[in-house]
Formats: sequence, C-alpha cells, structure tokens
Amino acid sequence: MSIASSDTYRIPEMLKNWPWPRRINPHFKGASSASAAWLEQFKPESPAVQKTFATDNSHGLLSSLAYPTVDPKTLRVACDFLAVLFIIDDSTDPETSSEVGSVVERIKDVFRSPLQVRQEDIVSEVTRQFWVRAKEISSTAQQERFIKSFSAYLDAVVVEARDRDIHHIPDFDEYLTVRRNTGAVRPSFWIAEGAAGVPEHVLEHETLATLTTCAVDIISISNDMLSYNREQSRGSLHNMVAIAMKRLDLSLQEAMDWTSTRHDALVSKFLNSLTEVPSWGKEIDARVTTYIDGLGYWVRANEAWSFEGPRYFGNDGAEIQRSRLVKLIPAGRVVLDEVD
Repeated sequence: MSIASSDTYRIPEMLKNWPWPRRINPHFKGASSASAAWLEQFKPESPAVQKTFATDNSHGLLSSLAYPTVDPKTLRVACDFLAVLFIIDDSTDPETSSEVGSVVERIKDVFRSPLQVRQEDIVSEVTRQFWVRAKEISSTAQQERFIKSFSAYLDAVVVEARDRDIHHIPDFDEYLTVRRNTGAVRPSFWIAEGAAGVPEHVLEHETLATLTTCAVDIISISNDMLSYNREQSRGSLHNMVAIAMKRLDLSLQEAMDWTSTRHDALVSKFLNSLTEVPSWGKEIDARVTTYIDGLGYWVRANEAWSFEGPRYFGNDGAEIQRSRLVKLIPAGRVVLDEVD
C-alpha cells in the first residue's frame, strides 16, 4: 500500500458507511448550463468570476449532486446560489478585513433593496439577481430564514479576514463556531428546507437541530481535509488541519488523521440521532424524511464533488480519490483551478 512521504499526505477514507449514495439531479445539464450562461455576462468585468468559472462548471455539478431530487426551477436557483458563494469566496480571500467588511455591507444591502440594480458592483449584482430568482420559489418566512443564515455567513467571512490580518490561530471551539458559518452550509440547506416544506417549529426540534448541526460540521471538517492543499498554498490558517498542526504540534499526516477522527465521530452521532427523530403525523413525517435525505445527500455531494471537480485537485481528482495521496503545492503557488 502506498504511504505518504515528506512532500505528500494521505486523505483518510470518509463516509464508508454513509447510507446516502452519490446521486445527480436529472436536470443537471439544463440548470447548470442556464446558470453558466447567466454568469457569462459578468465575465468581462469581474476577475473573480473569470477565475472561478473560466475552466469548469463546478457550481452546477455541486448543486446537482447536493440537490438530486429538486425540480428544474429550484435546481437553477441552487446553481446560482452556489455560484454566488464561490464568487464571494474567491473575491474576499485575498482582501483585508476592512475590504471584506465593505463587500459584506454592500451584499447585505441587496436584501434591503433587491430591485436596485448594482451595475458597478458585480459581486452584489450577481447576488441580487440570484435573490430575485430565489424569492420566486420561497415564502416570506423561508426568505427571512435565509437572510438570517446568510448574514451569519457574511459576518463570519469578516471574522475570518480579521484573523487572517493578524495571523490569529483560534482554538478548536472558537474555530468551529466560526467555521459553521464561513462554509455557508446552513444557507445552502435552505434549498432543501424549502423543497421539503418542513414547518419551522419542526425544524427547530432538538433532534432535527442536532442532525442539522452535525451535517454542517461533517461537511465543514471534511471540506477542511479535502481543501487543505489549496488553502495552505494560499497561506490560509482557517482550516482545522492547519490548526491541529499548530495547536497540537502535529505533523501534517498526524493532523489529517486527528481531524478524520473528529469527522468520523460526527458521522456516528448523525446516524445514531436518526433513531431519535419523533413522529409528527404521516404528512409531516414524510416532509421530515425528505429534509433529512437533503442533509444526507449534501454530505455525500461535498465529498464526491471535491474529487470530481477541478477546484481542489485539478485534473487529478479521480486518481487522488483512488490512491488518497496528495502532493503538496508549494506555498504561494495556486495552480489547482488553472486546469486545461
């Protein structure tokens, strides 16, 4: 069996007993193509969009894996939303906290005045056009839930930038609190919430809240392992593997394995919590099952997409998925999204 060397590391196996298989929405091509065509209008003016979407349609693939059962209109909204997240991520990663704070405030203003066109502010305009489309498939209550969770994501992006400014390495609890929001997983679950139509008081039940938080943490931690190479090449310490190395004085492989243990514990907690879901009657129970399936498919999608798309492993995803071995990119040299 191949083992890691000084310039490589091994990604542990994940989700071996996860009951939700890889599944892709049958409307993938239509929805992702429409979303990509929509983004084309921004390419000449937005370097962030050019960089993110010049070589692939990652947002469409991830959306179609994460929401395999939604209708075409909902899937198109999902594609647009993940495009918004990628653009915000790529356009704020290199900026100072002050610059990120300015971007975040402009984006928040979109939700206050969604009919105001922002031609000179591409990130805000892309967000605005997504939101206009999203409002067509959601109720007022659902929209309020989205704005709350999306605002928490935006605020956390500013915190991440502030930590980056001062090279602050948080402890694990502090990091996980922020990471639950910087990954934008909760607002991403909003699509699944809306499609399932679960009443708010049911979503807030202790068991469903536990399942949701576990799913957020599973996705966040697995993403930290899968994206580590890209992040370390950019000098980012907003990653559990990097924090484990610094805080616990571990080697890269030791930190990767330590992080994997935390990930696996959360998987076990999620699966065990499934037995504790109460009944609210036949109709609501069916909706709850649809929502839980939405969480399960999102967890699976995060892993599958990481190997199938070029964002983290370039053209080597299939081989890395097989061997689990990753060659370290030299710091300061980002090449993964410059694929042929």
